[in-house]
Amino acid sequence: MNQSSVIEKLHRVYTDFLAWKSAEFGKQPEQEIGGEWECNYAAMPEVWAACFDFAQQIPAHEWQPEQAWQLLYLTARDNESEYIAGMLPEPALLRLCETYRQQPEYDAGWQLAVQLPRLSNQAVAWQWAEFFCNDPDEYTCRRALMVSGSMHAPHTERYAEHFWQRGIYRDVAGWDADEYQKIAVLQALAAMGSPLLPQYLSLARQDGRRYLVQQAQALGG
Repeated sequence: MNQSSVIEKLHRVYTDFLAWKSAEFGKQPEQEIGGEWECNYAAMPEVWAACFDFAQQIPAHEWQPEQAWQLLYLTARDNESEYIAGMLPEPALLRLCETYRQQPEYDAGWQLAVQLPRLSNQAVAWQWAEFFCNDPDEYTCRRALMVSGSMHAPHTERYAEHFWQRGIYRDVAGWDADEYQKIAVLQALAAMGSPLLPQYLSLARQDGRRYLVQQAQALGG
């Protein structure tokens, strides 16, 4: 398949998905539809194939901005299998990170953050992990902190303290996401073998929330 056909195929699956989404949900924003709605899209295998061909055959530095955006959007919609994010070559992953920086798309950021440990340049991976730690989306920043810990990124302990203290996610869409922010703190500190972990295990026990205490106990606290 020549490059022109690959590009056209990406555009076609993108517009086809948008047409299906519009028919099913109208103008409702993606983040308001609910969980796993994309799984009902029967043509997702075609989306995977088109994204794979585009990411593998078209060098990332040659992508037009609208092509990068289309791939980012489709990556976001593949948030259950995470297949698209997982098959991106390094240059493609970095290009999508930059595209996300310019125009964030719901359910794309955390998937990109999860892929950062496979970058060959550790310093670049750390920089992007810190970027995603500052994402206003609760789940994205939470996953980014966990990734940071797994990479032993130097910013991890600083953000762990910040996440623990800020308390801005106590009531997100009717549930207490702050508990899960704190669970991520424990997991990040444990992953990097931080000397701060015992202190936060103690704080978790004092906090008393069920799943946070269970996580502390699982980590030896």
